[in-house]
Amino acid sequence: MRTYLKPNVLLALIPRSFRRPIRWFFAITILSTAPMFASGQPSNMNAQRHAPFDPEKCTSGDKRYVYWAARDKVFRFLYRADIPLYPRTGRNGENGIPIPGYMNVPPAPMPQEPEGCFGNPLRGGSVPYMRAFTEESFRRLVGRPLNISSDAAWVHGHFAMSDHHLRDSRERSYRLRFEKQTQCRTLDADITECLLQRGSFDNYRLSRALKIPGSLLYPAKTSVTDLHLLLRSDIASQVDPSINGQVVQSEVDLLGAVRLLNSFRIFPNEIKHIAPFLKGQIDRIHAAYVPSYLWTRK
Repeated sequence: MRTYLKPNVLLALIPRSFRRPIRWFFAITILSTAPMFASGQPSNMNAQRHAPFDPEKCTSGDKRYVYWAARDKVFRFLYRADIPLYPRTGRNGENGIPIPGYMNVPPAPMPQEPEGCFGNPLRGGSVPYMRAFTEESFRRLVGRPLNISSDAAWVHGHFAMSDHHLRDSRERSYRLRFEKQTQCRTLDADITECLLQRGSFDNYRLSRALKIPGSLLYPAKTSVTDLHLLLRSDIASQVDPSINGQVVQSEVDLLGAVRLLNSFRIFPNEIKHIAPFLKGQIDRIHAAYVPSYLWTRK
């Protein structure tokens, strides 16, 4: 079995005088390049082969909206002409990257309709307009741009769940890590913070786990469970958490169909914004849900 040295082990093999410059190099690389790999823009090939969704071509549903399907659930979002949406192009998409949940959507009741109409919703993949909504929401709450850079191979995205996603849960592992900790404290709004290593809460080079009460996140009359997430120190955090902050990693599954994966940098004085930021995403998905949708037409 192949084994790999962890970054901290590799760092220990490097002479001490060279360690700080190396940490700075990785920190700058992480913070400057990560956004390029998470742009979420449609591929050029997709844009060339398909015209963007135009609700005026629909003969069913409300033409103010684009309709999107995740598993057997359908959602509708106000159409935005400034952000083009393209048809899903099959299980593996135009660029060979699998489209999450594409194969788990039932056949469209009106397949002759353009994809995105009421009778033929967009099939799986990313939640329409969610990237723009997330960036606008974060800037409004926190007062600065959303920064999704980190040293981890972590996906920041919001998408339809496949069968694999139903079996895999990072949030469950976060809960187990939280429950094993003993050095904990309560923050504002009954949010609980636990250090993952022994030390001082004022040392933001230490990673921690958070528990946010479900009552702060979910709409009334829905099933409420507490959310567990990580506040992780990566290489950039180790250089200087006052400049680079820490990385929030969270996972929220909604209606058994939509997964919200978030990974973004946060500073100690901004932790209070995490719950309202996630609540805004959750509220948006619930508000867009079309519970009366029928997949078969008589």
